Amino acid sequence: MRIFTPNMISVNVTKAIILHNPDLGKKKDEIRYGLEWMISGFIQIFLTVAAAIPLGVAAEAFIILVSGAALRMFSGGAHAKSYFKCLLISLLQVIGLSLLAAHTTIFDKFPEVLLVLLICSAFIIFMRAPVLHKKKDLFNSKEKQKLKILSLLTFGILFSAGYLPYISDFQQCIWLSLIIQSFTLTATWEKILSYGEGFQYK
Repeated sequence: MRIFTPNMISVNVTKAIILHNPDLGKKKDEIRYGLEWMISGFIQIFLTVAAAIPLGVAAEAFIILVSGAALRMFSGGAHAKSYFKCLLISLLQVIGLSLLAAHTTIFDKFPEVLLVLLICSAFIIFMRAPVLHKKKDLFNSKEKQKLKILSLLTFGILFSAGYLPYISDFQQCIWLSLIIQSFTLTATWEKILSYGEGFQYK
């Protein structure tokens, strides 16, 4: 039985779109990437929330997932070569962070640790973002610089959002998500993903 990944689905849908709209041929890669991003995002949200509900951390998981996705949209990051391995790693990350935020008080006792990690995260984004591979040819140097600025801006907005009324209840969720996402830009994360198989940037 053939398993359809978001990449396979987006490629086939893009071919159909181009077939009926030949004038969009030059935008083929942009259309394919956009579709793949939306499809994989929907699958990830559905599976993550479904796994988080029995554990009582659905709200935390959703906030972490959305925060990380918002930053990753501009910063990029390394992915495992296998889509399903990438999905599993992401699922475990989000659920793990959700449980950490919901059931531990370590960062309440040592808030300076979280702040130091956030400062390091901002520095990593400044130095490394955007990390691209499959879509690197879609952007010139000026556009990549714009992505770096948007990455830092998104980081700042999400960091500040942690102080807003109601949202502040999920402050640690947002901040932990930013920290983990920035870590995916590092060479260390590359080595982790490359253990046993190749890795790729997206």
